[in-house]
Amino acid sequence: MAWARTRTVTEMIADARARADREADDPVNGFVPDREVIRYVQNAAQKLWAMLVEAYGTDYYWTQYNFTLPAGTANGMGSYVTVPPDFFKLRGIDYVLNNGLAVPLKPFTNFERNRYRSNPVLVWWGAEYRYRLEGSQIHIIPPAQGNLAMTMFYTPVCPFLGYGGANALQVAAAAVSAAANGALQVSAPAHNLRTGQPVRWSAGAAGTPSPALPSGLRADTDYYALAVDPDDFQLCADQGNAMGQGNATPAPLPFAGAGAGTSTVDCVFDGINGFDEFIVLDAAIAILGKEESDTARLERERAKIEGDLRMMAEDRDAAFPGQVQDTQSLYWQINPTGRAY
Repeated sequence: MAWARTRTVTEMIADARARADREADDPVNGFVPDREVIRYVQNAAQKLWAMLVEAYGTDYYWTQYNFTLPAGTANGMGSYVTVPPDFFKLRGIDYVLNNGLAVPLKPFTNFERNRYRSNPVLVWWGAEYRYRLEGSQIHIIPPAQGNLAMTMFYTPVCPFLGYGGANALQVAAAAVSAAANGALQVSAPAHNLRTGQPVRWSAGAAGTPSPALPSGLRADTDYYALAVDPDDFQLCADQGNAMGQGNATPAPLPFAGAGAGTSTVDCVFDGINGFDEFIVLDAAIAILGKEESDTARLERERAKIEGDLRMMAEDRDAAFPGQVQDTQSLYWQINPTGRAY
């Protein structure tokens, strides 16, 4: 089998059971059923996600959110926008000008919160806008002068990994249809998938007659969810396109047939460089821990992987190391001469 950067939850469940020597357990009614192992996998993935994000300057997981900042209040308190539901860490905010150029915003401190209440200013090229993360909202001062186009760059939380093994998402042909835009759309109540998340289809569930994937989809291929609403999603062939990176309009796969029988959908995790072995070991330790078996050997292996991971994660960009940020020339890109204002 060829090596793949991504692994399905089904594969990680099987690997965790193998490391714990519990491959014979019943995946549905056993002492540690798949639904419980999935919880171990999800918890371990969240730990791994946090460790990779801890490297911070390496931006292993990164996305953007385009929004319109509403006009601010007359009392000078500024404008507010709620962060996306999958928000974890803020990486930057750009004010997008009418000519397409973007101005990165600087933060303001809590001490500066009243800076413009008694001293309104005319904002020129976005140079005076400042932001502050306050709970689940971004506070921007001075008050926006009309609706403004903004882009937020952030690290999302670890994705949902609830589909795999005996708990893979079962999709009947009747749940696959053509959306109003002609795209292949899947009806799956409370699917919990977020836009850009990789998923993998397989050709059917056990006991279903003549299962066949929806037309145009290939087995063992990663596709990327485009969440339409909490109960429906579409698929894109490219992750960046699904997420609208570069202000691109997502191009979901077209509907060409619903297939037959019931196919299965598996959540997929990108372990970057085999880092997902940490997930496997952590889940295996949890399996053995439930039955109070010795976990010392697996804990040593996990500790070694964690040490290697922390050491390697910090050097992702080997071409250009980190540098001190120039806060004085933050807006150089909007000046044709290359000089800051």
